[in-house]
Amino acid sequence: MIPTSLGLFGVVDYLTVVHHNWPFADRCFAFFLSFLSCLSFFSLHLLFIMPQDRAAQLAELRKQFPSTTVVTESAQETVLKVDHVLRISPTTEYALSLFVSLPSSFPKSEPKATMPYCCHSVPITPPNINPSEAQAYQWESNASTLVEAVRNAFQNAADRWGTVEPPSMRSVTLQLSGETDRLLSDLVSNPNCLDAYCYQLPIVKQMREASSQTIGVIERVANENTLLRSEVETLEKKVEAMQHQLSDQVSQLQRLGQNPLLTSVCTPEALIRTLEMDVRKMNGDCMTIGKKALDAYKTDKGSFQDLLEQYKSQSKAMHMLDLKRISYRAQCAAN
Repeated sequence: MIPTSLGLFGVVDYLTVVHHNWPFADRCFAFFLSFLSCLSFFSLHLLFIMPQDRAAQLAELRKQFPSTTVVTESAQETVLKVDHVLRISPTTEYALSLFVSLPSSFPKSEPKATMPYCCHSVPITPPNINPSEAQAYQWESNASTLVEAVRNAFQNAADRWGTVEPPSMRSVTLQLSGETDRLLSDLVSNPNCLDAYCYQLPIVKQMREASSQTIGVIERVANENTLLRSEVETLEKKVEAMQHQLSDQVSQLQRLGQNPLLTSVCTPEALIRTLEMDVRKMNGDCMTIGKKALDAYKTDKGSFQDLLEQYKSQSKAMHMLDLKRISYRAQCAAN
């Protein structure tokens, strides 16, 4: 009998070995079938071993957990809310929600699961494992899947809550509805409850109004803080710009302070010394021109007249500057 339990690969091998006396064409066809079976086997093997990309893992998560919604999505991370009903025992089951954070580098980086309301982190490793074996179950980008991690997180969260149903909006709504029904039942069965309710109603109304006013004040303060924050940021930018301008101006003043011309006139004493030096220099120039004029008087009368005019002009300018120097010194002494 042909061993069909081995699959196509085993059947082809059986036919190739047992019927070795087949014609050459039939044996070639059998080898071709064997090659196709090997190719399909390795293709399926690679398909199940190779890691899925981000989109494929998200699609598989929504397939396994239909109650999956996107809470926030940004360039840094994507936060999903996954709702699931877990059966704790044959008679106990409750709904549980998890926030699953996927970093931008997922699936290279591991996802994180968090329980709502209490914001406790939930491990994504399989439940009930020894701490020494935890390292072997860490997230691996080429082997772990998001569905498996979320399923482990739900089981770990259920183990943490035990038989106590965790809080949810549905349970809170049911409790409030039950309290309302109980209140109406008390009002119908006992008239005194109506009197007590009428007595408490104004107080509760005032408390609600005070709470609304407090919420309004908090919202107003928050809005004012938002406006103030924007104004403070604007003023901070202006102050930084003014600081840069001031530092530039200080640098310019420091460079100007090293200028010899400004140094010579920066104080009254320096200005007086500069005027005295200028008067001496002009006096020396006048003496030089006078000597040239005396030398030219003996040889060239025309050149003598030109030098004489230069001497007069230079002497006049020197005397005017000297008078200014004397006047400025007297003014400084008087002050």
